[in-house]
Amino acid sequence: MSDQVQRHKRTQMEVEVTCIDEDSKNYEGHAGNLSISGALILSSASPEVGKAIKTTLELKKEDIKLQITGKVVRKDEKGFAIQFNTIQSEDYKTLVRLVTIANRSD
Repeated sequence: MSDQVQRHKRTQMEVEVTCIDEDSKNYEGHAGNLSISGALILSSASPEVGKAIKTTLELKKEDIKLQITGKVVRKDEKGFAIQFNTIQSEDYKTLVRLVTIANRSD
């Protein structure tokens, strides 16, 4: 792990992820872990660190789709990590609820 401190508890849940970077390149994968401040995206391709990225998190079982923007803060051979920076109020409330429920069942 890098020197960055994770400030929010991370949880694992089945979340499909689609990302579009600032150059309009698409990346698909699934969340390795998720918190209210970011996510680890497991993907065969990764954008460069520092790139702005638009992210769609989709929980098909719950019929939930969240739109979040952020930036790539880390990458390795397994995928990349995003730090969230913009999320609409309703999507944020849904994300907090999902992470809280998942952490209770850990």
